[in-house]
Amino acid sequence: MSISTPSISSATVVVGIGASAGGVEALSGFFDHGRFDAALLDVNVAFVIAMHLSAHRESQLPEILSRRTTLRVLRAEQDMPIETGTIYVITPGQVLSVKDKKLQLSPINVIERLPSAVDRLFNSLAEDYAENAIGVVLSGTGADGALGLKAIKERGGLTIAQGEDGSVPMFSGMPRSAMATGVVDLQLPVEDIATRLSSLIASMENASGSGLTKSDALNDGIRQEICALLQIQVGHDFSGYKSNTFFRRVQRRMQVLQIESLDSYLDCLKHTPTEVTLLFHDLLISVTSFFRDSAAFAMLEQQIVPLLFEGKSENDEVRVWVPGCATGEEAYSLGMLLLEHAQRLGRKSPDIRVFASDIDGRALAIARKGRYPSVLLEGVTAERRGNFFVEDRRYFTVQKSLREIVTFSDHNALRDPPFSRIDLVSCRNLLIYLAAEFQDRILPILHYALRPEGFLFVGVAEGATRHSTLFTPISREHRVFRRLPSATPHAPAPLLAKGLGPTIPRHFETGWNDMSSKSLRTQIEARILTAHAPPYVLVNGQGDALFYSGRTGNFLEFAPGAPSKNLLNNARKELRLLLRRGLHEAVETQLLVHLPEAAVHSDEGQRRIQISIEPFDQDNAPLYLVLFHDHGAVTTPPDLPFRGDSQNTEQLQHELHDAREQLQSTYEEFETAIEELRVSNEELMSVNEELQSSNEELETSKEELQSVNEEMQTINTEMSHHVAALDQSNADLRGLLESTRIATVFLDKDLAIRSFTPAATEIFTLIPTDRGRLITDLSHQLSDVNMLESLQTALMKGKPAEISVSRKDSQRHYLMSLLPYGAADERGGVVMTFVDITPLAEADARHKTMIGELNHRVRNMLAVVSAMATQTLQSANTDGSLDHFLDRLHSMARTYKLLTETDWSYMSLSELFREELSVIGSPNRYVLTGPPVKLLPREALALGMVVHELATNALKHGALSNDEGMVAVSWKLMESPNAAIAVRWQEKGGPTVVPATRRGFGSILIERQLAYELDGKSVLDFTPDGLIVSLDIPRLAQAALNKGSTP
Repeated sequence: MSISTPSISSATVVVGIGASAGGVEALSGFFDHGRFDAALLDVNVAFVIAMHLSAHRESQLPEILSRRTTLRVLRAEQDMPIETGTIYVITPGQVLSVKDKKLQLSPINVIERLPSAVDRLFNSLAEDYAENAIGVVLSGTGADGALGLKAIKERGGLTIAQGEDGSVPMFSGMPRSAMATGVVDLQLPVEDIATRLSSLIASMENASGSGLTKSDALNDGIRQEICALLQIQVGHDFSGYKSNTFFRRVQRRMQVLQIESLDSYLDCLKHTPTEVTLLFHDLLISVTSFFRDSAAFAMLEQQIVPLLFEGKSENDEVRVWVPGCATGEEAYSLGMLLLEHAQRLGRKSPDIRVFASDIDGRALAIARKGRYPSVLLEGVTAERRGNFFVEDRRYFTVQKSLREIVTFSDHNALRDPPFSRIDLVSCRNLLIYLAAEFQDRILPILHYALRPEGFLFVGVAEGATRHSTLFTPISREHRVFRRLPSATPHAPAPLLAKGLGPTIPRHFETGWNDMSSKSLRTQIEARILTAHAPPYVLVNGQGDALFYSGRTGNFLEFAPGAPSKNLLNNARKELRLLLRRGLHEAVETQLLVHLPEAAVHSDEGQRRIQISIEPFDQDNAPLYLVLFHDHGAVTTPPDLPFRGDSQNTEQLQHELHDAREQLQSTYEEFETAIEELRVSNEELMSVNEELQSSNEELETSKEELQSVNEEMQTINTEMSHHVAALDQSNADLRGLLESTRIATVFLDKDLAIRSFTPAATEIFTLIPTDRGRLITDLSHQLSDVNMLESLQTALMKGKPAEISVSRKDSQRHYLMSLLPYGAADERGGVVMTFVDITPLAEADARHKTMIGELNHRVRNMLAVVSAMATQTLQSANTDGSLDHFLDRLHSMARTYKLLTETDWSYMSLSELFREELSVIGSPNRYVLTGPPVKLLPREALALGMVVHELATNALKHGALSNDEGMVAVSWKLMESPNAAIAVRWQEKGGPTVVPATRRGFGSILIERQLAYELDGKSVLDFTPDGLIVSLDIPRLAQAALNKGSTP
């Protein structure tokens, strides 16, 4: 492997890379020399690669990558430390993870149907490196890596997926699944990832080293502006988020966008609404899983859950609320515990309702589906998986019995009215993200939602000890608290119902805490000194007291029990109705309200009290100043219908007092009923939203089913067309085979019969039920043929073969063709066809008979002519003319003999020369050179006479007339339009050649024979060294083709 200068320092940033099919090509592009080394060679980073590798084959990935980069490339080993400048590659057959900055290997779980090696690596990186972890998903099939990226983003890390706008992934399943989760920060072509990583890691190192450069006051101002943008666009207030957590999320978005200052990022938010949404989703990332903190859930199961059912009948309800439920794992975990306990009771148990709420719509959509990958169910026992889930490949879907008891709702615990009459609130890992003032707001809300003796279950890093008047700990170790029954704060809901007036802001406490107590007192006293002198109380629109003046004891009377800040609860009974009506009017009109006098019992006796309520704005927070005017003692009971004696007066006063008490009680009961109705209305709205969501899901499922049904109908129609076309083709083929009357048998590779035509029954004893039998098991009518050997040879060689065969009775003759097909396919075999060639065989026999008879008659005719010539011309043979004539006849006879041996099909040119020259000389007297040439019978007869004349002349007058001369004959095929044969006859070593003074019969015969029979020509050159004859002989076949006639 190629190794750069080694470094012993641990890597600050670790990049986990996941890939599957097509991953080698993607990794090669990622670690390309030119881009990768230039971008990341000097960055403090390490790379850990997880792929789906078979345990039965050694991977060459380390060697491949070492040729692409100068960084160290190592195969992962157990407890290997992660060092900077190193690439670690997963070992085949192992699952790779990280713990305590060291690599951990474990064998692949063979039970898993689909691999999750990438998810496991990413989850461990998130746990070990948190915001210094980077996850990259490259080419691959399936969805491995998607959940791991979610874990990395939950811990503040960066997530990247290979995009499709550059060098597209060979298989896009894994990158698309990662994008579908909505947690991918960047989607880049593989060739651009290294360069972008370099800038991201550099910004991470700068951020960790320098932190925020602005002052806390300026940063807090920018934070408030960002929170305002979030509230305007998404409708949620993040001003109560912990400052460090808030800025850590903001800084992560700045790193992704490569923005260096908060001012620039704020400007980006103002001009880019989509970035506001992305920041909102980043702030909402939460960590959840099934039965997280198993010891705490075990304690719940054993100690708390039985108490929830205690004293409840089948007409009652066990109600659980899970605020901040994220993707629903915690809500389903609690539901499983409740259902299991209900089953153990063995009787009719109370109904079970689990309310799960969150402000993240995407997370709620996942929760409502209730479909989770197997890797997320590691904390669920096999028994619970079987009881509460339905397995679908590597996914598990919540069963109907569990899904029906859990209701998911889009609900803001800080803004919306809480659920009521709750037995258990599980608010885990929500408080840790909230500042102290927001925790002080939400815990009373949770207290109000609980029944008396209800339970609060929070995360391991959370608690309720700061609110000891509301909750008492049951288990400090597992963070379980019980609601104190003596504490009865009023519902933290708006005073005004919807539609009756303006919405009352809920951030009064923040406004109050931000105000200086001394400054506020100075402003109030200045106003009172100029316009009023009576005692006063500063309240908000809900009636909660923010500031008391002195001398309010005659007007206020604190109720027994837990303290309350609400002025309506602390006012004397005679003033409560007036205060409620006056505050309502002041809130609605934002005008000064004067209330009529009322008689109030005090330590000084009955006093005439008149109340004024005046709006008082402070930092845009609407507050109200309640002033108490003491007009002195009551001398005459006001508003008496008549005057009478003291006894009647006292009785009327008692009746009036009782009526007021009854009215006050009735009003309080009415208000309580209204509050319960409002809460019930909110619950019904949540149920309605859930039903609407379910209806939309059903509509979507219906549309999908309709779409699938239409596709199936289309496919079915196409299949019907294909089947009809196949049937038509099969019928046409069957008709073709039957009409040709060619015996055809289809055999498989084992020589078993697949099909046959009716004509095959004339050769083999076949019946329809013989399909599937071996062809060698059947008898046939052929003679002298080894059927098994022929078929096996054809199959083995994979080449067609043809064999002429005959019936045993010799009445019919066939050309048997063996055609193998589909050699690489199990459906292959061999086709046997038998073409009846009986007419051809009989015609061939007749042809041979005729040729034999013709040859016999020609030989006899030549013998007769020779005998007649001898008898007739013997006495006149004074000049050798008879001998010349007989020689020419014998030459013709020899040519006929050669043609007869080839059935008058063709004659070899070399054999023609050899036959003529061998008669007049030994083989060492002549040399023949030239390519093989086959002559037609007509060409052979004509050329034979020419060669005979040349040979006779050489024997008498030329090179063969002595013992030293030789004849060299050569020929070649000319590339001419007539494809002529060029023959060169050259004599050497003979007597000196003297040019002839006259033309003899031989030269005339050569010239005319060639010209007449072969359309050729000859050239005679009488050189002193010997005669040279050049013959130009056009081929008859080509000449006939040029002339358009048959040779």
